[in-house]
Amino acid sequence: MQFDPSPYADSVQFGLIDAAHDLVHVQNDTLKMTTMMTNDGILFWHDYGGKGPLRPLAKYLEGLARQCPLYRVSGTTLAWAPARELKDALRQVGKN
Repeated sequence: MQFDPSPYADSVQFGLIDAAHDLVHVQNDTLKMTTMMTNDGILFWHDYGGKGPLRPLAKYLEGLARQCPLYRVSGTTLAWAPARELKDALRQVGKN
């Protein structure tokens, strides 16, 4: 939660989030990873589509999917989004 992503801004092309599944951590990790992503990068999340304790991750991503494309890797619990569109979506969410 305390990690400062600013030294790595716009330097990551492939990101993977697989950590705590509560809403606070998912939002924190997504915002920080998005800061580090290049515009042509791809961000993946693990444990998407789950129920029970994994539901906050899915619910958060489904909310973002209203603003940007979100793709699920068939037969897995992986989902991904293109960084440029994800950055735009998070800017829009921040304005609301």
